Amino acid sequence: MPLRRYRAETPGRCPLCKHGFDHYQNSSAGDLTECPRCGLLLVVETNEINIPRILRPIGTVEAKDAGFTVMERNQHGLYEKK
Repeated sequence: MPLRRYRAETPGRCPLCKHGFDHYQNSSAGDLTECPRCGLLLVVETNEINIPRILRPIGTVEAKDAGFTVMERNQHGLYEKK
């Protein structure tokens, strides 16, 4: 379920929507329109997600330089350090 961030359109005294709150809800459900506690109109804040873009496959040397352990599968189906 996605996490959506809401805040009051015009902040009031309500501690829930005054500074904003996070709400888990089904992706097929519509956005909340009013605060469940005080009834003020809500605005959905957009959450920016950082998705790295991999332009090319990472090689063994780069993986080792980044601190990863590189494993190789042997003929018996077990993995060994490369």
